[in-house]
Amino acid sequence: MKVFLTILALAVASASAFESVVHPKDIPKVNKIEGRITNGYPAPEGKAPYTVGLGFSGGWWCGGSIIGNTWVLTAEHCTGSDVTVYFGATWRTNAQFTHWVSGNDIINHHNADIALIRIPHVDFWHMVNKVELPNYDDRYN
Repeated sequence: MKVFLTILALAVASASAFESVVHPKDIPKVNKIEGRITNGYPAPEGKAPYTVGLGFSGGWWCGGSIIGNTWVLTAEHCTGSDVTVYFGATWRTNAQFTHWVSGNDIINHHNADIALIRIPHVDFWHMVNKVELPNYDDRYN
């Protein structure tokens, strides 16, 4: 009996050690937006000009970061077939402008949960800009 319980405990422990991947598109759609950030505060205009919203046809949302005039970086699990990219928004759908991008312009790296989205050229200004890399001399501990 002890051997059986030991084997059962090991089987349960090993089965629970594997991560199950949940894609945003598989999460049920919430009709009412509720606060999901604890101790947060509204971002003033232009505070994070490098962030974009990614809206997909199934009603699910993700975020991304502008890394160049024609590129957005996001998570691979956020990508679908086609996407609408929301630029310069301080509220999820209150964008300065949007671009629709075909699934053919999404490049996934399946082993690293990272993806690139090729976007039409965007000009940078205080509401839309790329992520700035830290200076070479900056140290982070």
